[in-house]
Amino acid sequence: MLENAAVAPVVAFFTFIGSMGNVPLVAMLWSREVSFAGVMSFLGADLVAATVVWVHAKYYGWRYAAYLSLLLYVCMVAAGITVHYLFALVGGIPEQRPELREMVRFAVDHTLFLNLAFLALAAWLVWLQSGPGGGQGQAAAGASHARG
Repeated sequence: MLENAAVAPVVAFFTFIGSMGNVPLVAMLWSREVSFAGVMSFLGADLVAATVVWVHAKYYGWRYAAYLSLLLYVCMVAAGITVHYLFALVGGIPEQRPELREMVRFAVDHTLFLNLAFLALAAWLVWLQSGPGGGQGQAAAGASHARG
């Protein structure tokens, strides 16, 4: 368990794909027998992404960026282990782990239709924004109409 909690943030640092992308990756790690502490440490690793470390170095210097990264790493590992034991104390760690093919599936259900609806909404909003004036046309027209 300790090794999972210690290695997970390092893996997350090199595979950083964003907060929303980390959640499916964590689900895959959980299905592959990574400990609960490792999963929790992996989720906290958004704080030590390469881009964040670079921004810290740019504004505060490499010494401070390294210090802050090390401090966050230690906190992530400690938090992962603490959460593991707290959940274990109350019996909150799931016994069953889903298989990967249970999580990765395609089905024609409500999720497909919601995805299509929001894709259409996003396309419509992009179309509105890319119109004349980049979406400012209607606001400018309204402002001139109010003056006149």
